[in-house]
Amino acid sequence: MFSKIHSWPTLRRSESGSDASQSSRSRFHSVSLPVMDTADVHITRKPAPFVIRWIYGCNWRAGVVNLKLTAPWETRVLYAAGSCAVLYDWTKHQQRILEGHRHTVTNIAANGDGKILVTADSGPEDAVIVWDARDLLPLRTIFSPHGASRLHKMAVSADAKYILTVACQDQATVHWWIWSNGLDTPEASHSFAVGRGGIVDMGFDPGRSEQFVVLARYQLWIGLAAKKINKELGETRETDDYELKMRPIGGSMPEWGRFSCYTFVENSSRVLVATTRGRVLVYSGGNGDQVMDYDRLKNVKTLHIEDRAIHVIKSIDGIIATANSGGEVKFYDEDMRLVYVMRDRLGAVRWISFDLFPRNIKIFNPKCKKICPCWEKVATSSDSTGAPCDKLLRHNLPHDYCVEPKPFVARNFFVCTRDEGIKYVEFLTGKVLTVVDCRGAAAAAVTVHPEIPLLCVGTVDGAVELYDGGRRRLARRLDLRDSLGAEKHDDRRLAVTTIEYSPEGLHLACGLNSGKLLFLHPTFLSIKEEKDHTRYPITHIRYSGDAKLLATADKGRYVCVYKYDDGWRYIDKRQAHYKPITSLFFTPSGLVSLGLDRMMVVYEVGDGVKVVSSNRVEQSALPLTGIPWPTPPGLDEETFHVDLRLVLVANDQFKYKIVNSSTGTCLSTVLGPRFSHPARRLYLVSRTADDEQQQYLVFITKDVVGLQKMPLDGNPWKHVAMLGHPLQVVDSCYHERSGALFTIGAKDCCVTQWETVFKSVETTTKRGGCGLEPYYCLLDGGRPGWLFQEIRDLFYYVQVVCQGTFTPVARRVRDHIPVDALPDLMRTLGFFLTEYEAENLITEAKYDVYRRQPSYEVDFEQFVMLYLNHRPALGDNYKQVRAAFRLFAELRAAPALPRDAFIAVLAQNGECFSRELSWYLLSVLCEMCPETRSNMVEEDFSFMPENISLKDFLTSILGVQEVECSDQSVKESIYSAATSSTATGSTVPYY
Repeated sequence: MFSKIHSWPTLRRSESGSDASQSSRSRFHSVSLPVMDTADVHITRKPAPFVIRWIYGCNWRAGVVNLKLTAPWETRVLYAAGSCAVLYDWTKHQQRILEGHRHTVTNIAANGDGKILVTADSGPEDAVIVWDARDLLPLRTIFSPHGASRLHKMAVSADAKYILTVACQDQATVHWWIWSNGLDTPEASHSFAVGRGGIVDMGFDPGRSEQFVVLARYQLWIGLAAKKINKELGETRETDDYELKMRPIGGSMPEWGRFSCYTFVENSSRVLVATTRGRVLVYSGGNGDQVMDYDRLKNVKTLHIEDRAIHVIKSIDGIIATANSGGEVKFYDEDMRLVYVMRDRLGAVRWISFDLFPRNIKIFNPKCKKICPCWEKVATSSDSTGAPCDKLLRHNLPHDYCVEPKPFVARNFFVCTRDEGIKYVEFLTGKVLTVVDCRGAAAAAVTVHPEIPLLCVGTVDGAVELYDGGRRRLARRLDLRDSLGAEKHDDRRLAVTTIEYSPEGLHLACGLNSGKLLFLHPTFLSIKEEKDHTRYPITHIRYSGDAKLLATADKGRYVCVYKYDDGWRYIDKRQAHYKPITSLFFTPSGLVSLGLDRMMVVYEVGDGVKVVSSNRVEQSALPLTGIPWPTPPGLDEETFHVDLRLVLVANDQFKYKIVNSSTGTCLSTVLGPRFSHPARRLYLVSRTADDEQQQYLVFITKDVVGLQKMPLDGNPWKHVAMLGHPLQVVDSCYHERSGALFTIGAKDCCVTQWETVFKSVETTTKRGGCGLEPYYCLLDGGRPGWLFQEIRDLFYYVQVVCQGTFTPVARRVRDHIPVDALPDLMRTLGFFLTEYEAENLITEAKYDVYRRQPSYEVDFEQFVMLYLNHRPALGDNYKQVRAAFRLFAELRAAPALPRDAFIAVLAQNGECFSRELSWYLLSVLCEMCPETRSNMVEEDFSFMPENISLKDFLTSILGVQEVECSDQSVKESIYSAATSSTATGSTVPYY
């Protein structure tokens, strides 16, 4: 089956369509990256580290839009996937990705002829984007159409002139847009109270675009957009401003169920509304007129046509089509009499989208070889394009349910189901073609085969899916609940929590939330072995380099180890952490685990599992992930250590740390990427370019994917990142041979394949410059700012102090300072590092990770880089200081700490201060002059308040100015406030 698969395919330039015309260049301001890459236009933009090449799966909640036109080769469909919309040509098997949304795309729509596409997302920074369906260039973007309220539904008129948006907060607010005007505010708005359940659907009247309906769970409204009329001096005058008129026209009775969908009946003044109990409510707005009257629309009758919930109702070519929860598609005539039923196994249909244009057919009688006279409404002429009519034999056609059956022909259509993806139904043949095979359950784990293009995905409903990456199709699916005999309606539903291929791809392990570990066939997904040695959900699965050992970690903080000997044999398990395990991996020195207890545990695996060492690697930060860190090639063994067992750890304070796994010693601290969240996953990637081996670090935060150039030095220009998923990146894997990154998002059933663009980080690195130039952006004011001048002055002041303040010897100004002076110099600059951090700082400055002989001096450039890498990435936040202060204040049930209790906290907690040292330091911080201090008795703390409040602690002791201690707001960085006072002259003296 997979013998012809050799490598992951990449998107070629020819696959993205023709180049954009010269007249379309002005619309590139919000165009997506794949379109820009294929267009013949040069634009200066920030390079992106990854480009989306394929998306597996779809978002069934957003529906499907059929863009199949009159030409038989135009087989395009639009659907949503994550934060993108996908235009998929399912016969050519090509995707065009429409990027530009910050949040999950929840609404997609097209006008009547499919030439205008509209997509919308929902979130704090939502947007509505109007696209040209021909070249997929954005024509208009409406940012935050409802301000702070999140967009709920969106619709576009059949003539593509108007867009309707609605947001539901305390009440529903409808905005009516003439999008071609380019205004940031709607032309008209209207607010009204909406009951529980919110807005279900809304849309424009195809016969009168200024008219629309809004459907809620239990109520239907009709709306009309018209120009305002002013009455002055008895005369009426039409203005250029618009207003919305809306009125309720009926509700649902309890026995009818909730409203679920609606449709305008073609060439009539009727609206049909379906319910969840099989009813159809008929609303009429005229007496046989083809245009519905706003003032006359009312409920005329209610029909009970089905016993199941109706999810879809459509009016097309004089017939009414419905889809129910049982997967049946039924066709009715205009009087709601049943005409035809399709009982194919379509699944739970949620959306139906018919071909845009009616069929062009001729029906022949097989006996007389003439046009069939039995059906008078059959169109026999060619269409406007001159396309020939389809010649159909009467006896091969479906027949209706009349007493005298007649041929019944309907358009082909797409269906979007909850559990089976998107399907295309050929009505005449009855064939159901799967276009996008996707289950509605969210993806939970992903792994990629290292040798052949196979992608394995585990879902939260206990399924494992295998995708053929060469053909980009689903190859196999295994339902573990059926295979293991699990109860589908159990309170604890079986779910896949993690899945992993071995380094050679010969083994595939799958962890479940029940604690079971399954070994599956790597290409056929058959269950080979089952292991059940823990009752906690498995969170990590890791193989050793030779794939002979496998280790798992679970939520019970157990580490289980298995060995392969003609089958996987359980060895032993250990519980060495008292908080959740965040990372698990094999190194040359053994198995290593990291936990939120800030411990790094090294295990030795033999006949059992033995804990070799357990070292604390962080003082206040939490380690989030770690990977084995190799020694750079080409180091001289006499000058450098080449046999160190190193681990790279990323913590929640936006720092990377290189740690010796044998001793737990921190050898280097480097500033990591500073986005809204710290790095949570790391992949070390190597590539050969121009006969040179280059290394990069792929990092993933909560919702960002990025690429960083080696070596790690804190240079902010050496990494580039972009939004990966709107909510959270749940899992990811990297295929180094093809340079493809695969990610899955939270509450999403899609898998995104990214192509790595290494040139992006190379470009930004060159733009940053060399030496200290890239680091100036990290300093307040940059190179000419006050902070850099302060650093330079204090650097040379340290040389004066080290040479003696009153020495008669001629002074020498050098570009080096002693390593031992670094901690005090850091504290003078406002970075109050602890003794633990000071020890790490001195160790790093002396040995630079690999150096055998220590260096006792650092130059100015090294000092600036050490300062920027070691100081807090975001400063000391007011919220953190408040939490630390209240930790001790609340123990004594008082809003403030008594003076003696405050001194006791300093003497008994953390890195303890003696009373003598506390008195000296507090007297300095409270700005007591040396004369006053010399006249005081040591350990006399009378200069401090008897009860120290949080405000006293911040202003009197820490010296932070203009900070209001409010519990309702989080203030700016304490670090910034403290260092800003240094610029005004109140510099803390160097001691």
